Amino acid sequence: MVVRIGNFAELTKAREEDSYAYLKHWMNWLGIGSAAGAFAILSLAAQLDDPDYVIGLFLPSLWSFAIGVIFAGASVIAISVKLGAMSEHYASAHNRAQIEDKIQQTPEVFASPQRLADEANVFRNKLVEEQLKMHVRAEETWNSYALLNRLWLACVGVSAIGFIFGVLWPLFQFSMGKTLSP
Repeated sequence: MVVRIGNFAELTKAREEDSYAYLKHWMNWLGIGSAAGAFAILSLAAQLDDPDYVIGLFLPSLWSFAIGVIFAGASVIAISVKLGAMSEHYASAHNRAQIEDKIQQTPEVFASPQRLADEANVFRNKLVEEQLKMHVRAEETWNSYALLNRLWLACVGVSAIGFIFGVLWPLFQFSMGKTLSP
């Protein structure tokens, strides 16, 4: 079976798009699920004789759901900025490579006295300086991307933990024999 490289690029892009779609669903699910969990507890409490008791009983769960919603929102911001940093990195790396090609096509002049060589290499030296700037920018944006990726993972993790704890707390209370009335 012969597979063209173009097909690999298309397949890779399609899988990457699928991955981001699932990540988007996951982050939405965490935020909506946490908000729905808090709403369910408050609705349940409002229907009972002593809502203050139920809210007090499930207060850790309400806080956990609130944390889940907040960090799900923060994860959306983090992934947006992260993807922007990745895009900027790729643009800088591409520009760096194009300048490198121009540098390779421009011969370096050696002459004596050195002043003649310096005058002849002005254009090439400017290209080298510009390439260095693009290299520094590409590295800076890659470092930003890596930091934002860790921030995004932390936000998603905290949101997931908040949701899980918010669900488990009421179950734990019921398993310990607590009831919805004092």
